[in-house]
Amino acid sequence: MNLDISLKLGKLLEELGVNVVYTRKTDVFVDLDPRVDLANKLDATLFISVHSNSMPDNSDYRGTETLYCPPANPKYSKMDGKKLAVIVQKELVKTLGTVDNGIIERPNLAVLRKTVMPAVIAEIAYISNPSDRAKLSDDSFRKKAAQALANAVMKALDEMGAVVDENGTYTIIVD
Repeated sequence: MNLDISLKLGKLLEELGVNVVYTRKTDVFVDLDPRVDLANKLDATLFISVHSNSMPDNSDYRGTETLYCPPANPKYSKMDGKKLAVIVQKELVKTLGTVDNGIIERPNLAVLRKTVMPAVIAEIAYISNPSDRAKLSDDSFRKKAAQALANAVMKALDEMGAVVDENGTYTIIVD
């Protein structure tokens, strides 16, 4: 489900001219450090990890939340992990109509702590909740999740002052 949302998101962004790099395109596990290393090596502008949350001991818990950890030295003064999380959370909840669990600072998570660009983990819904799981199983819901994330990326790029050249390539002008 997460991979499907990610691939749909990537396609939407590529259609808008955004250069997308995937940590995986097939259903294989990629360890955390290689994900971080790839993003940092490529000097990525944003990092979004798509997840489905689970709380096996409480199947009543449901909804959407976005996790973040502001980088210590953000490259772009107009965007950080918290600002990106606010944008992502707002778009997801508005589009999906899920319960808004808010944004949560999680400095202990490797992909948030070790990336040098604004990074978030988008917890789309709770797979441990029957209602959320049914939504995640629905292709139209996953398409909406991908669209919400694409909208969030475009809003973040706009807030960062991204400019598009004649080839459709987005560039961030560093302050």
